[in-house]
This record gives sequence, C-alpha cells and structure tokens, in this order.
Amino acid sequence: MVIKASVSPKKATRKSLKWSTNKGSVLKVVGNGTKATVIARKVGKANVIAQATDGSGKKAVVKVTVTKFKSDKTPAPTAEPDTRKKTLVEDFESYEVGTKWERYTAGGFANSGTMTVVQDPEDPTNKCLKVTYDGADQSFDFAPAFQADLSKLKDSEGKSTAGKTLGSYTGIGFDSRVVSNDPSSVQYKKAYCYFDQADAIKHTDFFAANGNSSASAHVDKDGNAVAAGAANEYKALRFGVNVSMAEGSDKESGITLYNGQSSKESNKYFPFAYSTWEQANAATHFAKDSCTAGYKDSEIDANMKVGFANRSLTFDKNRINEADSTLVNQSKFDFVLGSTYEGGSKFKVNNVFATLYLDNIVLIEEDVPVTGFELSAGDNPRVAPGNKLVVEAKYTPEDTTQKGLTWTTNNDKVKVDANGNVTVDDDFFKGISKDVKEVSVVVTATSTFNPALTKSITITVYRVETPKEPLVLTADMFDAGMSGEGITVTKMTDADGKEFFRLHFAKNQTFAFFKLPQEVDLSAYGSLEFVGNTTGQLTFRMTDNTFVKDMENWWEKVNCIEYYPFFKGSYPYRPKGDISVDDFMAKYPELDRAAVEKAANASGILPDGTAVGPRGIETITATMKDITKNAKSSNKKATYFVFSLDQKGYDDDGASLGWDEGVYDIYSIKFIPKADDDADVESPSVETPAN
Repeated sequence: MVIKASVSPKKATRKSLKWSTNKGSVLKVVGNGTKATVIARKVGKANVIAQATDGSGKKAVVKVTVTKFKSDKTPAPTAEPDTRKKTLVEDFESYEVGTKWERYTAGGFANSGTMTVVQDPEDPTNKCLKVTYDGADQSFDFAPAFQADLSKLKDSEGKSTAGKTLGSYTGIGFDSRVVSNDPSSVQYKKAYCYFDQADAIKHTDFFAANGNSSASAHVDKDGNAVAAGAANEYKALRFGVNVSMAEGSDKESGITLYNGQSSKESNKYFPFAYSTWEQANAATHFAKDSCTAGYKDSEIDANMKVGFANRSLTFDKNRINEADSTLVNQSKFDFVLGSTYEGGSKFKVNNVFATLYLDNIVLIEEDVPVTGFELSAGDNPRVAPGNKLVVEAKYTPEDTTQKGLTWTTNNDKVKVDANGNVTVDDDFFKGISKDVKEVSVVVTATSTFNPALTKSITITVYRVETPKEPLVLTADMFDAGMSGEGITVTKMTDADGKEFFRLHFAKNQTFAFFKLPQEVDLSAYGSLEFVGNTTGQLTFRMTDNTFVKDMENWWEKVNCIEYYPFFKGSYPYRPKGDISVDDFMAKYPELDRAAVEKAANASGILPDGTAVGPRGIETITATMKDITKNAKSSNKKATYFVFSLDQKGYDDDGASLGWDEGVYDIYSIKFIPKADDDADVESPSVETPAN
C-alpha cells in the first residue's frame, strides 16, 4: 500500500521526509518524498515512521497491522501486489492546482478537451491530472505526454537513477480513474503507450492512429510502411494503433469494489463498466462483476469513492527499437500514455461526458522472466497469396516482461515481422502447377531472451479459385432476426427508373445484418464497388459465421473488416486525389466556385475525398487489399455484411442532421473478382516449395 504525508506549512522549503519502520521483519518501507510504499513481509504489527529532514525533529507515526491474505473467491484469482522496483516520473504534487497540462498529442485538433492538474475529488490531500473529452473536436488522439529525465530521479529505494536509460526498465505503471455517464462509450478502452526522443512529441502527432495501417512506426500519409527516414515518411502517424510500445496483459484478476462486491479486471484496459451495468437500473451499479476498480458514472455523490485502478504495461522493445534503435540508450525521453475516447460531436449531441484521472506515473525496473510460450493462429490456419495471417504468442507467465520473438519460415515467399504478422507474396504460386491447390509452410519462433525456447506452427497457403461473376449484395439478404430494433429495408425505384433499396435506421448505434447464401472467400475478389445516395457516412463491416448477436467485446473476437464509404454523405464530385480549386473548377465549371472555395483548405487545395458539390448518387471503388489491411483477423471468409448507424448525417449545406436516424439509398454493392493469375503454369512436373 501507499502512505502519503502532508507537510505544514504548505510553503515549507524542505518537504522531503525520511521513512522507516520499527519492525523490518514485518514491513518493508520504501520512501519517495512525501510518499512511501509499504510492503508486507509477514503477519504482525509495526509502525511506519515519517521524519522531517530539516532538523526540527518533527515526525508522524502510522500503525499498520498485517493479516493473513484471504481469497475473495471470485473466478479470477486476486493479483499479488507488484513489489518490483519503480521510478516515479510524475505524481503532479509539484504543480499548482489549476495548472494546464501543455504536453499532449491531439492529431492537430485544437479543441479536443482539457488537461488540468486538480485536487483529487476523492482525496483532498492528493493532486492528479484530470483529462476531459468535452471539446468540439474528436478526441481519439488526445493523450497526455510526459518526460522522464533519469539524471534527476530516484527509484523506490531512494537511489539515484543517474546512469540508467530507457533500456534499464521493463514497463510502465500508473493509477487511473474513469467517470462517464455512458458506460458503452468508455468500455474496453485499451491503454496505449509510445516513446520518443526528448521534446519530440507534439500536439500535431496522432495517437493510436487508425490511419497508420501498418505494424510499423514508419509510414507514409496513407499509413503504408516505408523505410525509416524516407522522403515520404509522415512522422505524425508514427504512433499507430498496432504498434503500442507497451501493453498490458489481458489476464483477469479478482478485485473488490469500493462497496465490498467482488469483480474482475485486467491491465489491458482503463477502468470501465461491463455490459451488466445498466445505466437506467441503479441496482446493477457496483454489483458483482459489474465494473472494474476506478470506474463510476457520476461525481455527485461525495461518498462514492472508487479510488484509482493501478495498471502496469510491459515494454515491447522490438517495437521501441523498430521506431528508433537509439531510444533504449537515452536517459532523457518523452512518452505519451492514454486511450481512444471519442469525444467531439458524438459526445455533445448525445450529452455524453467522460473524464479520465491519472496519477503516479512510474517506470518499472525489474524483469519477470519468460519460462515458455505457445503459438496460435486459430484452427487450421489458412491464408491466400497477397494476404496476411497473424500468429499470436501466449507467454508463460502471462505477465512476463521478456516478450520478444525472432521469426523464420521455411519458404522465402512467406515472411513474418517481429509482431507475428505473416504475409504471403502475391506470386506465391508462380511456376507451380495449377493442380497444386495448397502448400504447407512452417513458421518458427524463438525467444529473444531465452534461445532455448522455440516453437513452430504449420500454416496452409491455398490457391484461390477466382469466381466468374461479381458478388452482389441484395435487399433479400437482409436478416431481420440478427439486426437491431427499428431497422427496415425497402425496395424502391427513383424518378429515373433506377432500382435501389432504402436502408432506414430508427436510432443510432444499431446494426443491420445481411446474410450471404453461403460463405465466401474475400481473397478471391480484387475490389469493392459501392453506389449510393446517402445523407451521411456509412459504416460497413464484413464478418464470418462465428459472429453471435450481442456477443460481448465482439470486435476483438471475430473477423471484422471495416470500411467507411460516403464521408459526410454521397458526393459525386468528390475529388480522387488532392486538387487545387482552379483545376477543380476547370474540370467542373457548372459548380458554384464560392462553395468549392469554402470546402478547400487554407492553401486553396481540395484534399482527396473532400465532400464538395451537390449531394447525389456517388460511385466509390476500393481495392480489397486496402479494405482488409486493418482487419482484426486474417480470416477472409465472410458470411455477414453489417451496416451500422454510428455516424451523424449532414444536410446539403454541411450542417449536422444529428444522430436520431439515418437513411441510406443503396443502388449497388458489388465485389469484383480478381483477374486470373496468368503467371501460373500447367506443367504438373514443377515442384512445390519445400515444406
């Protein structure tokens, strides 16, 4: 546990204290300024003593009783206290209440929310950082940044950390609390952390960026991996959603909530409420297994003191080194810590608020050795040329800090990166007889910390049979039983005699399911063509037959490919590629120049995809490779196509139509088959690659 001391007077110039105990056999006391970490050694009673160091002789004593640990008998075992050596980077005690926190990422947005040092609403003796997501701009990228200067810090044993570097540490820890009146908006928010050189993290940087579609810190503006230092590298996207440099384990531990009820949590997520928490039913609040520690939906009740949830993330030094191989040798460096809370207009329109409190940001020094690992890629892992497959490693113990593998394969056309992403060359079957339908490839991983630990898994690369006709989605495929409440699909004909179906949502955050007659392999298709007339952006997902309606946390458990056509609605004049206003008007002189100039940026450029001109029927085409590159799974088998209303609509002048309902007129959704691979040969005498 942590004991904090308050020093009087508040203007005292020497506030540091000397911490000790009268029974070292019962307690270990590690002091750090006005705080001390107390570690139980055995059952008994002892005193914790804090003594002034200014020569006044002033001291204070706290009596501590150590009792035998009793299990809370929840399904998840209670986590043991983390007694590893730590270095405190920030506890906010040196800042005046009301100080604005000026270090953060925001993706260039000016009004995502606020970051302020505050007096903890639950503890008047403590200060912490309060982050609100109540600005007009989206807050996905709004995350606080910190700087560690190890030449000026001390560890939890009171020893100077001068001479140490980022590479001396194995993880990061922090205390967090989340307050939100809409549990679904803060549910399963993963903790992300990224490192960079001192003073390198800027407001213009994106955070956990979806725009970075590669498992790399070096990408271009489209999120595609490039060489470090390449002329087209876009550094603002370096903190990608797939390249967090520290991650928490999803191993669940039993906890006790502030009211005595038992629940569970893991280090992977910030505090949140589970789906059993019904906002309209107070009886479900703080019930058994209703939420993690550190979550509540209101700060009105002063007696509702949920405290902080402690989280620890383990460094992924492969990702740190991939970003910048010199970082681990730095004694002064920046890091940014947070998650992807949406904020912006969605919160405003729906009267949603979310507040994050952070405290006691520490670096963790000691290793938890790896003793083994297992590889998994699902049942019967199969992948087509030009696609990827993810091989996941499950370590023993789960909270080991020694996570890192070296990957190899027995086929030079199958490659694996440091994160287990397997990619297969497009021309894998070039020179192989068409009679050969599949080839087995062995993928091997070896621990970078203990080379004696090695595992292999066999995957199958299969030849895709190209369909002769496009796959067309029709209104008859609508599955009302799987779909949400109030969704209708109606076949219609417009004034020009063109047939379409109208997809109508009666409320937001609902899903419309369309089921194919049989499962299809999306690897066989080269592109997707959308034709529609819509008032707002459409969210379009594809998932396999493992999907179950109302499955909790489904976005992490099943194949879910997401695509977002018709930004702000359907605009047939939408530019494909950046173009100047002058060039655009020369191409479309019938448009109103004033309206076009209003849509352009300050440099007189209409960026690629800008919603401009009158709304109408728009045709959008995207390659399947682009659509599937951010897939949560390597499985390209699709059974359901899923539409959802989770984006507001806009009128013809660009004004928001709100979130109450959505209307999408769909003229065509067509999957175009790939072209035949003319490079394949017929000769059956050609050998397959070695297995």
